[in-house]
Amino acid sequence: MKKLADITEMADYFFAEKLNYDKKLLVWKEMRLADVKEALLLCDKTLAELGKWDMKKMEKELVAVAEKFNQERFESEIKEFIARSWQEFSGKVLKF
Repeated sequence: MKKLADITEMADYFFAEKLNYDKKLLVWKEMRLADVKEALLLCDKTLAELGKWDMKKMEKELVAVAEKFNQERFESEIKEFIARSWQEFSGKVLKF
Protein backbone atom coordinates (compact mmCIF):
# COMPACT_ATOMS: atom_id res chain seq x y z
CA MET A 1 0.00 0.00 0.00
CA LYS A 2 1.54 3.26 -1.12
CA LYS A 3 -1.39 5.64 -0.65
CA LEU A 4 -4.22 5.70 1.85
CA ALA A 5 -6.66 5.44 -1.06
CA ASP A 6 -5.19 2.00 -1.86
CA ILE A 7 -6.81 0.57 1.25
CA THR A 8 -10.20 0.32 -0.47
CA GLU A 9 -8.87 -2.34 -2.84
CA MET A 10 -7.31 -4.27 0.01
CA ALA A 11 -10.13 -4.07 2.57
CA ASP A 12 -13.36 -3.46 0.67
CA TYR A 13 -14.60 -6.97 1.51
CA PHE A 14 -15.01 -5.87 5.15
CA PHE A 15 -17.83 -3.57 4.06
CA ALA A 16 -19.44 -5.73 1.36
CA GLU A 17 -23.03 -6.90 1.78
CA LYS A 18 -22.25 -10.15 -0.02
CA LEU A 19 -18.85 -11.72 -0.64
CA ASN A 20 -18.01 -13.17 -4.03
CA TYR A 21 -15.62 -16.10 -3.85
CA ASP A 22 -15.16 -19.61 -5.17
CA LYS A 23 -16.93 -21.95 -2.71
CA LYS A 24 -14.32 -24.62 -3.37
CA LEU A 25 -11.80 -22.47 -1.47
CA LEU A 26 -13.61 -23.43 1.74
CA VAL A 27 -13.30 -27.17 1.13
CA TRP A 28 -10.36 -28.79 2.94
CA LYS A 29 -8.80 -32.13 2.08
CA GLU A 30 -11.50 -34.83 1.97
CA MET A 31 -14.31 -32.51 3.08
CA ARG A 32 -17.51 -32.40 1.06
CA LEU A 33 -18.96 -29.06 -0.02
CA ALA A 34 -22.14 -29.93 1.88
CA ASP A 35 -20.14 -30.12 5.14
CA VAL A 36 -18.64 -26.64 4.83
CA LYS A 37 -21.69 -24.73 6.07
CA GLU A 38 -22.11 -27.02 9.07
CA ALA A 39 -18.42 -26.74 9.95
CA LEU A 40 -18.46 -22.94 9.70
CA LEU A 41 -21.58 -22.71 11.85
CA LEU A 42 -19.93 -24.90 14.50
CA CYS A 43 -16.84 -22.68 14.48
CA ASP A 44 -18.97 -19.53 14.68
CA LYS A 45 -20.91 -20.92 17.65
CA THR A 46 -17.70 -21.96 19.40
CA LEU A 47 -16.09 -18.54 18.95
CA ALA A 48 -19.25 -16.75 20.10
CA GLU A 49 -19.27 -18.80 23.31
CA LEU A 50 -15.60 -18.16 24.13
CA GLY A 51 -16.09 -14.72 25.62
CA LYS A 52 -12.63 -13.22 25.61
CA TRP A 53 -10.65 -14.25 22.56
CA ASP A 54 -7.31 -15.68 23.50
CA MET A 55 -5.26 -17.24 20.68
CA LYS A 56 -4.38 -20.42 22.60
CA LYS A 57 -7.93 -20.88 23.85
CA MET A 58 -9.34 -20.29 20.36
CA GLU A 59 -6.97 -22.82 18.84
CA LYS A 60 -7.78 -25.43 21.50
CA GLU A 61 -11.54 -25.01 21.08
CA LEU A 62 -11.48 -24.96 17.27
CA VAL A 63 -9.24 -28.03 17.10
CA ALA A 64 -11.72 -29.82 19.39
CA VAL A 65 -14.59 -28.78 17.11
CA ALA A 66 -12.69 -30.02 14.05
CA GLU A 67 -11.92 -33.36 15.68
CA LYS A 68 -15.55 -33.83 16.75
CA PHE A 69 -16.84 -32.78 13.34
CA ASN A 70 -14.49 -35.16 11.54
CA GLN A 71 -15.32 -38.01 13.95
CA GLU A 72 -19.06 -37.58 13.39
CA ARG A 73 -18.57 -37.32 9.62
CA PHE A 74 -16.33 -40.40 9.63
CA GLU A 75 -18.91 -42.39 11.62
CA SER A 76 -21.65 -41.26 9.25
CA GLU A 77 -19.59 -42.27 6.20
CA ILE A 78 -18.84 -45.69 7.74
CA LYS A 79 -22.54 -46.31 8.42
CA GLU A 80 -23.37 -45.25 4.85
CA PHE A 81 -20.67 -47.57 3.46
CA ILE A 82 -21.95 -50.51 5.55
CA ALA A 83 -25.53 -49.87 4.43
CA ARG A 84 -24.53 -49.75 0.75
CA SER A 85 -22.34 -52.83 1.09
CA TRP A 86 -25.15 -54.75 2.79
CA GLN A 87 -27.60 -53.79 0.04
CA GLU A 88 -25.18 -55.01 -2.61
CA PHE A 89 -24.41 -58.22 -0.71
CA SER A 90 -28.04 -59.00 0.20
CA GLY A 91 -29.04 -58.60 -3.43
CA LYS A 92 -26.82 -61.57 -4.27
CA VAL A 93 -28.43 -64.64 -2.75
CA LEU A 94 -25.98 -67.46 -2.21
CA LYS A 95 -27.19 -70.79 -3.52
CA PHE A 96 -25.62 -74.13 -2.68
